[in-house]
Amino acid sequence: MRNLRDPGKSLRAINLNLLPVLGELLRQRSVTKAAESLNLTQSGVSEALGRLRTQFHDELLVRVGRKMVPTALALALAPRLDELLGDLDKLLRPATFEPAAVEREFVIATGDTIILALGDQLITRLSTLAPRTTIQFISIQYVTRRDLEEGKVDFIIIPRGVIPPSAFDEEGLDWMKIYREEWVCITKRDHPRLKGELSLESLNSLPSIACRFDDSSYLHGALPGRTNPDQLRVSQFTLLPLLVAQSDAVALVQRHVAKWFADHIPIDVFELPIPFPQLDVCAFWSAVQRNDPMHQWLREQVAEIVQTGDSPWLPSVAIPTAGVSHTE
Repeated sequence: MRNLRDPGKSLRAINLNLLPVLGELLRQRSVTKAAESLNLTQSGVSEALGRLRTQFHDELLVRVGRKMVPTALALALAPRLDELLGDLDKLLRPATFEPAAVEREFVIATGDTIILALGDQLITRLSTLAPRTTIQFISIQYVTRRDLEEGKVDFIIIPRGVIPPSAFDEEGLDWMKIYREEWVCITKRDHPRLKGELSLESLNSLPSIACRFDDSSYLHGALPGRTNPDQLRVSQFTLLPLLVAQSDAVALVQRHVAKWFADHIPIDVFELPIPFPQLDVCAFWSAVQRNDPMHQWLREQVAEIVQTGDSPWLPSVAIPTAGVSHTE
């Protein structure tokens, strides 16, 4: 009587690498032909057959004259083995990835100016290439690194190096540079108190409007060189042009924001009277998302939007995709 052993113990004991050899032996019914098909030596296939016989406690293939005839157990195993090997092949073979077939919502924590820079082209690309995918933009104000690591947020897109590590630690996150922000001043068109240029003196004499999320925010659109207080503070940079166009105030905004609004409402754009640092806007994501095909696809779309310059509102200084990197 056959010794029926614990199936769990049997599974742990078997070398799964032997199963393709058994499958080929049952198809070819010849050690020589199986060895040729598997690109192995005859001795290697013979050794594998010996180990399989030990594992299954059965001869599996018996030599009858010049032929090898499968035993009853081998005949019973054959269809199940073919199915198992087929499933393993599907498991190990890279899945076909079609963005158009993916139904997914991405959550991106960022600011309104970045949405303005990327939004129009993202709409076009998603509707054309991935119509079942949605991007939900949320404010970065209350988003933490843990939200990124736990998958509650797919990307955080912010200027790199602005927020100190105590508030947002970049160490260990994957990231890529998207574009570089330049800053300018805006006023209403043909401001009566300005004569074609903005000086430090006029910067201090005019009322001002700034962007700041709250008192603890590190992203603060304060005018450089201005000593007087701001008359208004708002939580969105894209409100500044609308408010400036209706008042005598001056405001500091990103160049691409100023360019967009100057084409739509009556505002003038001035270079800053003193130097102000440019900022690299970067996307951050968790290493858990690194090899996610749809996540990779969306990263590629964002990089291409900037690289191709399809949007007229994007910053003129683009960062190439070679800037993509990650830390282990």
